[in-house]
Amino acid sequence: IGHGMKGLDLSKLKATAGYTLDAELLGDIQMETFSADKATVEINGIAIHPCCAKGVMVNALRLAAHFVAELPEEGMSPESTEGKEGFIHPYAVEGTAAAARVALILRDFELEGLEEKRQIVRSLCASLQVGTI
Repeated sequence: IGHGMKGLDLSKLKATAGYTLDAELLGDIQMETFSADKATVEINGIAIHPCCAKGVMVNALRLAAHFVAELPEEGMSPESTEGKEGFIHPYAVEGTAAAARVALILRDFELEGLEEKRQIVRSLCASLQVGTI
């Protein structure tokens, strides 16, 4: 998140400060910014032929679905927040019964809020590992 300037050679600018102008609507200028992290949750399952899966198979896609379902929604998802409210946004899920990946954006206007969202994701990952979700 926010790596669009990586290709810019700052030594060629010979500047002491720089600004990024961004806006949501034509004619608007945002005078503040948010902090965001990309998080990737990788889930490894145990794949086995379905005919002998009972008690052995651990379906990574099902675990990924449970993980996403446990993410807080009200007041913590893009579809339920506005303005300066931060959120956790799962934007991609891919995988197989053997392995799955969930990609998320964590966003907040305060570093403490961003850390809170990191802790929520970490806590859900820990719950996933011990089998409580």
